[in-house]
Amino acid sequence: MSGKNTAVWVNPMTSSPKWCRPIRIRYVKETAPVVQEEFRRMKMEISNLQPTFLDLQNNSISIQHRMLFTMADVKIMNIITSTPSNKHCYICRASTALFHNLSELQNMTPVDEEFLDFGLNKPRPGSANSNDGNTARRFFKNPRVASEITGVSEELITRLGNLLVAISCGKFLDAERFQRYAYKTAQLYVKKYGWYRMPPTLHKLLLHGHEVIQRSQFPIGHLSEEPQEALNKEILRMRRNHTRKCSRYI
Repeated sequence: MSGKNTAVWVNPMTSSPKWCRPIRIRYVKETAPVVQEEFRRMKMEISNLQPTFLDLQNNSISIQHRMLFTMADVKIMNIITSTPSNKHCYICRASTALFHNLSELQNMTPVDEEFLDFGLNKPRPGSANSNDGNTARRFFKNPRVASEITGVSEELITRLGNLLVAISCGKFLDAERFQRYAYKTAQLYVKKYGWYRMPPTLHKLLLHGHEVIQRSQFPIGHLSEEPQEALNKEILRMRRNHTRKCSRYI
């Protein structure tokens, strides 16, 4: 067009399953070899993509396709990046034992900047209790009440709630301001709760969130695995209504 990065179209429904569809469904156990196999297959398909050419009013337009591997949870990221355990950060390889050493972590560089393209993964509580998204929204919407119930600092709850809203909003963020706000939040956490090791998910949000924002060409809220998680109900529906319920042998 003019040599500048211009957004021709932006998805108006961020993280909506209605705007996403599964490329392939496999009913197999989610093991490390299966994940690695699917990841290699996806990379091969992406490398084989051909440009799209359009002719509009005697003008030839070439569209190059760049795919980002983002819709995956922490378990998948750890397998793909060969992270030794869930207690390590797949971006900088630091372990939970180092998460409170903020000055040292600031000087650490990502093992591979490509890992920043994977985005940030928000905590996803299990479905066997009431810890769902609606409960979380009510929790962060009322930090004073949440602080009285849990005993956690009201200021910390408020700051974490603001960060979660920021990474979910689907708008472009100021990486420098995000970094300053997140780092002060990390300092507050270490000051008040240094006795409890920071979870890897929180570490990636507070220490690497600004790096992901800087590298991404899209708002960080667009790099979520929520559409994939929301499609789980469709997979269950297919298994219930479109699969054999009896033996193939009579």
